[in-house]
Amino acid sequence: MVHDPTAYLFNGVAGHAGLFSTLNDLVKYMRIHLSGGQVPGDIRIYPKTTVDLFSAKVTGLPYNNTRALGWDTVPVQTYPPCGHKFSANSFGHTGFTGTSIWADKDKDLLIVLLTNRVHPTALQNTHVKARSDISDAIVDALGL
Repeated sequence: MVHDPTAYLFNGVAGHAGLFSTLNDLVKYMRIHLSGGQVPGDIRIYPKTTVDLFSAKVTGLPYNNTRALGWDTVPVQTYPPCGHKFSANSFGHTGFTGTSIWADKDKDLLIVLLTNRVHPTALQNTHVKARSDISDAIVDALGL
């Protein structure tokens, strides 16, 4: 059962909630995106143009937007989920339970955070600053 409260309205089954995976598989998935849609061994999953299209900020909307067709781009906020040190050429996504997956094309860097903000209660939001700080600390530790 997913933790998303709106999925509960659909008896726990909703297309917008609950992607379940392992850290290892999520890293492989994001590595494909950073490699332009290709896996090791020159196996192409999809064209680089698809990666670029789905990770480029959609412009021309009547409101301030950071969304791409398939991802979010670096949002302008106090604690962005990718931290303050990812380049503008980055994309990622966050989840209701505080998870975060971000890739920086310029730095060839990806960060996956698997968290559970709903324990002990979903009302707290300390994960917002934590995932930003963790991302910044990783970039600093790697000297990027």
